[in-house]
Amino acid sequence: GTADRLAAMGPEHGFEVVTIDPELDDGPISSTRIREALVAGDVVIATRLLGRWPALNGIVVRGDGRGRELGFPTANLRFDYHPVVPALGIYAGVANGIGALVSIGRRPVFHTDGAVVVEANLLDWDGDLYDKPLRVELVARLRDEQPFASIDALVEQMHRDEGEARAALISVL
Repeated sequence: GTADRLAAMGPEHGFEVVTIDPELDDGPISSTRIREALVAGDVVIATRLLGRWPALNGIVVRGDGRGRELGFPTANLRFDYHPVVPALGIYAGVANGIGALVSIGRRPVFHTDGAVVVEANLLDWDGDLYDKPLRVELVARLRDEQPFASIDALVEQMHRDEGEARAALISVL
């Protein structure tokens, strides 16, 4: 309902309605604008509208172990809710306060089932996160998800992505 409709219902149901003016940032700040920014992969606008980095909260589950084999062990997230999934791609992020290289995508080099997976490689960290909650905050979008002709080409790109993530995170960590 509208604020006017709720105000009219208030006396009958024992509540009062107080309206406030919307916060503005090139127009009203709304959940719709924030979702649209995330779906477009625009972390800068989403962060500005939210007043914080956009985040995904999940539980770490076992994956295929492929990240560890490639030298980039990842924490794979399972969600107990339906998050707004940002644009597929590679992001610089912060996972439980630790710099991270984050992949949101379908892993086209290895999988064709179409399932979107969120996984984070925590930079300079080693430990067991299985079955623990992990908050992954997205600081910057580095690039689109893309297929690679070989695993070697993928690993080379992952090293470049790591360097870009470290550069993006240097001022925030």
